[in-house]
Amino acid sequence: SRSGGALAATAGAVPELAAAAAARAIAEWGRPAADITHLVLSTSSAARSPGPDLRLAELLGLRPTVRRTLLLFHACFGGCSALRVAKHLTESHRGARVLVVVCEVNSLLSFRPPQEARLDGLVAAALFGDGAGAVIVGAAAAAADPAELVERPIFYMVSASQATIPGTEDALSMQLGDAGYDIGLSKVPALVRDTIEAYLADMVAPLGLTGGGGGWNGLFWAVHPGGRAILDSCEAALALEPGKLAASRHVLSEYGNMY
Repeated sequence: SRSGGALAATAGAVPELAAAAAARAIAEWGRPAADITHLVLSTSSAARSPGPDLRLAELLGLRPTVRRTLLLFHACFGGCSALRVAKHLTESHRGARVLVVVCEVNSLLSFRPPQEARLDGLVAAALFGDGAGAVIVGAAAAAADPAELVERPIFYMVSASQATIPGTEDALSMQLGDAGYDIGLSKVPALVRDTIEAYLADMVAPLGLTGGGGGWNGLFWAVHPGGRAILDSCEAALALEPGKLAASRHVLSEYGNMY
């Protein structure tokens, strides 16, 4: 079947592409790959066991004792899920260094002939891109280890949270069938527009942040580039100035929906 051939192709493509991104992240990090204690890989482009995380660890030369976590079919929030898991791991394991990798090879799985009753698949094929990203996450020790002196953190992850809108199980779907991915996403922009501000306010309140009355413009924004309609809905709901989503719109225009 078509999907069988595509899945066979992604089985090799995912770890290879993920390794390319991870190798660059490790080189910028400045410490040996053997110092990685945990690996978190998120992908919706591979569904088999052993998973692509095993092959990725081999390609990078990670230790056999590296603790691997594979996140499958988290799709558009796969990157956020992987970072959230990494944050918890570093905070509960002293000296941990977690390699986070997100990799998708959507072109092999998302294109399918358009159906008159449902054009979501065609929209997805036009939006989704192929690519991988990687970062190393760690928590500073109380007393700096000499090995840590080469590290130069560029971001600090203050908080990570997740919320589910009740009754929206069928609002977005992605199932792998004989013809590739069967994707449904037409309800998402409206949900973003109607709910994002309330959920966002609840998320940042424990941090002492508020955004009502146009206050959201005081923050830096890196919104998932899921599509123009999603970005437009987010901008409208939060009354953001046009330039606040410039980074997300650039990624969308140049690379598409990169999960």
